[in-house]
Amino acid sequence: MIYAAFTYPFYAADLTLLALLQDTTFSTTSYNLTSSSTGLTHLPLFGTGLIGTLLSGYTVNFVISFLTRHNTSVYKPEFRLVLMLVTASLSFITYISFGYSLAEEALIYIPIASLGVQKFSVPFSNISAMFTHVMDCHATHAAQALVTMEFREGGIEFGDEWGY
Repeated sequence: MIYAAFTYPFYAADLTLLALLQDTTFSTTSYNLTSSSTGLTHLPLFGTGLIGTLLSGYTVNFVISFLTRHNTSVYKPEFRLVLMLVTASLSFITYISFGYSLAEEALIYIPIASLGVQKFSVPFSNISAMFTHVMDCHATHAAQALVTMEFREGGIEFGDEWGY
């Protein structure tokens, strides 16, 4: 539970930070986009987020079935955390490619594609791994556990108000 309470807000704050960086870099650097054009760059990211959400659901079912079969047909909630490897590796690729493409002033398609990788990967951690793992481990206290995760997210995003 503590792992989920710290990991979930990291990826939620990460999405916010990348959106702020996108607005700042696309309007001031060599891209010179207007605010409405910068807003339109979020449309492909929305699509990759939807695809990631759908694919993460099917992937978690496949991974859990596979690992349960190979664990003498015993299911463990920790099997869901395998999907965190997907998110961690794709997030690393995003940070490197986004920063490098901005530093080299690459075509706008390249930083947007790297942000699309991040939007694709976040549902693997937040929806398919964190939420479902917490609900599997703490089924009787699922509501309180999810509130704890959301409360911690608020603490990170609104640091001055919560004393962080």
